[in-house]
Amino acid sequence: MSLSIKNYLRILPTRVELATLLLAVLAFLFNSWSSGMLFKSLSGSTSSVTSTEPTQKEKLNPILVQISGLGQTQMLADWYWMRGLQDSSLSHVAKGEHPDSFYDFSISTDLDPAYYEVYGLGANLLTVARNDHDGALELLEKAQGFRKNQLGLFPESSRKEFWWNEYWLPLLTGYIYLFEMNDIAKAAPFFTEASSLPNSPPFLKRLTERLEKQDGQYEIGIRLINRMIQIQKDESLQASLKSKRDTLVLGFFLFEINRDFEDFLQNNSRYRKSLSENSASMQRYWKDFLSYRKIDTKDPFGGKLLLGSDGRIFTTTPHQAIFGLPY
Repeated sequence: MSLSIKNYLRILPTRVELATLLLAVLAFLFNSWSSGMLFKSLSGSTSSVTSTEPTQKEKLNPILVQISGLGQTQMLADWYWMRGLQDSSLSHVAKGEHPDSFYDFSISTDLDPAYYEVYGLGANLLTVARNDHDGALELLEKAQGFRKNQLGLFPESSRKEFWWNEYWLPLLTGYIYLFEMNDIAKAAPFFTEASSLPNSPPFLKRLTERLEKQDGQYEIGIRLINRMIQIQKDESLQASLKSKRDTLVLGFFLFEINRDFEDFLQNNSRYRKSLSENSASMQRYWKDFLSYRKIDTKDPFGGKLLLGSDGRIFTTTPHQAIFGLPY
C-alpha cells in the first residue's frame, strides 16, 4: 500500500466498511470491463470492444479512470501497477515508442503520485527489460517533481517508511543518462544530487570525481548494476543485468591491461627511440610485457589474450563494448 493512502487509513463503522468493500468489488469488475473502452475512447476509436485487449498507445485520462472505477483511486493505482508488472516481454521497443507497461505505470502514478515502487521499479523495468529509456526518464522526472514539491507535506515517519531510499530515483536517472544514453554531462548532476540524500551509499560521495576518469566510469557502472541486481526480483531481468555486468567487468579488465601495456611501451627506451614498429616487433614487446608483469594470458572469463595488428590487446571471449566505453 502506498504512502498516500496508508497514511490516512481509518477504521470505519461496520456498515460503511461493508458498503465500501462492495463498491470496491463492483468498481474492480467494472474497471476490468471498461478499461478497454477507455483505450478506445481516448484513441478516438468508436468500434466495439473485443475480447482481445487493444494495444494502448496513448495515456489515459486519470479523471475518466477514476469515474470508471467509482472513485476507488488507490485500488485503480494498484491494479494498473500490477498489470504493468505482468509484461513479461524482454523485447526492445523501437526508439520513440513505449511498451504498454509504460502507460500502466504512468496512469498508476497519476492516480497516486506518492507510489514510490512504481517510480523506482517501473523505471528500472522500462530501461532494462524494454530499452525504453525515454519512458523511464519521463517516469523518473514525475517522481522528482513529487519528491521536491509534495513529499515534504507528508509526515516524516511516512517519508522514512515509504521513501527511505529516495536517493535511488536520481541515481537511476544518472545511470540511464550515463550508460544508456552516453551523456555524462546530464548524468553528473543526478549523481551529485543522489549523494546528498539520506541513506545514499558512501561510494556516491566520490562519484563526481570518478566520472572524470574513464576507469571510474567502469567502476561506477559495475557498482550501479550490482545495486540494480540486488533490488531486482525477476530472475530473467537479473540475468540480463548480470550479463551486462560481466561485459563491463571484461571491458574494465581490457581497459586496464591496455593502459598498462601502453605505460610499459612508453617506459621502454627501445620503443621510444623507434620511429615505427612492425607487427613482429610489437609481438616481442607483448611477450616481454607478459613476462615482466607476470600476467596470465587469459582474461577473467577464460578467454585468451592476444595483441591485435592495431597494437591493442583483445580477447577471444565474445565481447562488445557498451555504454559508450572503449572496451
